[in-house]
Amino acid sequence: MGGMAGWIDYQRDLTPARDIVATMAGQVAWRGPGGYGIWSSPRAVIGHHRLALVDVAGSAQPLVVEEDGHPLVVVALDGDIHNHRELRAALKGHGHDFRTSGEAEVVARAYLEWGIECVSRLDGVFAIAIWDVRGEELVLVGDRLGLRSIYYQTTPTGVLFGSEPKALLAHPEIDAVVEEDGLRDALSFTVVPGRSVYKDMRRLNQGHLVRITAGGVKEQRYWTLEAAPHPDSAARTAATWRELLEAAVHARLDVDVPVGVLLSGGVDSSALVALAARVMRERGGPALRTFTLDFAGTQTGPGLLQVSRDAPHAAMVAREFGTDHTEIVVDRAELEDPVLQRTMVAAQQDRPTPTSDFAIALRFLCRTVSSSVPVVLSGQQAGLMFGGALGMSDEQSTGGATFPWISFTQRRTHRSGIGTGLLAPGLLERLDLPGYCARRYRETVAAVPVLKGESESARKARELRYLSLYGWHEYVTVFDTGLTQTAGLSARWPYCTPEMIQYCFNIPYDMKGEDGGPLNVASAALRDDLPEAILNRTPSPFPIGAGPHGGAAMRERLAALIEDGGSPALDLIDVPAARELLDSPPRPERAWRDRTDIHMVLQLDAWLSGYRVRLV
Repeated sequence: MGGMAGWIDYQRDLTPARDIVATMAGQVAWRGPGGYGIWSSPRAVIGHHRLALVDVAGSAQPLVVEEDGHPLVVVALDGDIHNHRELRAALKGHGHDFRTSGEAEVVARAYLEWGIECVSRLDGVFAIAIWDVRGEELVLVGDRLGLRSIYYQTTPTGVLFGSEPKALLAHPEIDAVVEEDGLRDALSFTVVPGRSVYKDMRRLNQGHLVRITAGGVKEQRYWTLEAAPHPDSAARTAATWRELLEAAVHARLDVDVPVGVLLSGGVDSSALVALAARVMRERGGPALRTFTLDFAGTQTGPGLLQVSRDAPHAAMVAREFGTDHTEIVVDRAELEDPVLQRTMVAAQQDRPTPTSDFAIALRFLCRTVSSSVPVVLSGQQAGLMFGGALGMSDEQSTGGATFPWISFTQRRTHRSGIGTGLLAPGLLERLDLPGYCARRYRETVAAVPVLKGESESARKARELRYLSLYGWHEYVTVFDTGLTQTAGLSARWPYCTPEMIQYCFNIPYDMKGEDGGPLNVASAALRDDLPEAILNRTPSPFPIGAGPHGGAAMRERLAALIEDGGSPALDLIDVPAARELLDSPPRPERAWRDRTDIHMVLQLDAWLSGYRVRLV
């Protein structure tokens, strides 16, 4: 894992520009607390902050491969190459001599051996920058599912790139300009693949790479989800699914540092504990570390998602598999810590989010866990396999003309979407967020791959799975990776692998199990591993904590913002509505909704003023 930044220019001499790139890379230093390096030449300067997980003592980055004292390629890597050992062996067979044991050199030598085609051989979660000194070409590569971010923006004579927008915005020639569609993205519960909220700044799309030369920019896709027949029986399907999960867990434990699991006590995270604990025992290492987030006092939930508390179920799983378990208990006062809340925009890859409670709780958890282990496995994104995103089990939400999670929250919060309750009516009318999300939905659905002759119900099921990957996943990834890496924590998602997603995409939605009922692939595959109480637990998403309070600290900050009168966010909000909310006593049934609305205003204030955003 790491944070990178770079500047390529085909006309000016960048030799004196190390300080500028150092400043850019410094904006993402939290992603790589283990070491810093910078490489420079007249055409390119690349900086990198590293969180060392493999070859901890070596493999400093940027990684340079030389020949006769002259650099051939320079590589900056954020992420993990899970098959680096196999690739290393193959490359040694081709005559390559390695000076490190790390993954970055494997990438560099794979590029030297196979050129751009090496990308198809890389198995892992990564964002890679390769500067080919010989041809003065920059290659940016994102993994197949877009689990690591890399942003880039062309200049009149070159390109800037970095792990987060803040790295590019630190360059003196880049302004934080946001057009209306960018503002729509910032306020909506969605992300446009390949785009950031900032004008002219791109986020490398999943399964894509970009080649940049003096002649221009060429972006190309190297992986995509495909529709294909599924010949396997129900029993073979469950067995294959389990094999894929076991392989994913095993690969993600192949590090030289301690590893933990974020354990909620649901099927997804409990399965990771069962499989990971077995691997740890076979290796003769210490007991697996597990971590659970719980909230002090009685929790009433937000009235939207939570079904049951995680802590008792997690404790059951920890006992079952003998893990070294930590229950992290937090109260609302800790989540309202001003430092935690006022740095959320920066932690969210430099944009607001409507789902602030989730983001704050996840960041608190990751900050705490990172003091114990630098790597965790997480069951997050398991819903990608079968279209399990928010709202997708609700027929009313899936039957609409927009993303299911948008429909789900529109019917429970505001017509314009979650977090928009205090925005100015004129702004909402002009932006038309429901219409914008509906248009984005139509564009996404139009790209769904289908099989000839599929029934309407089969096509709809495939559509939901596709939306999970190219809609919900894109949104969640931006925030989950930002929030975990902010803490210097590498989160690994074994359910989120190209092999797993591709396989599950083609499992018939109406496949029957051995009992004649609908096949629950996970339950069928894990029935000999997990306690019945866990297998039968009703899914309950990541806890966000609630209670009948109204967020007193947030209310005070909102009141101060209005009274001060100098915030740029005041131009975007409905001040009378905000005053009315502040003058009204907190209502338990609206506590979560009101907090979400207030925090959107506070995020807008931090974003517009802290980043000097210019809305055009």
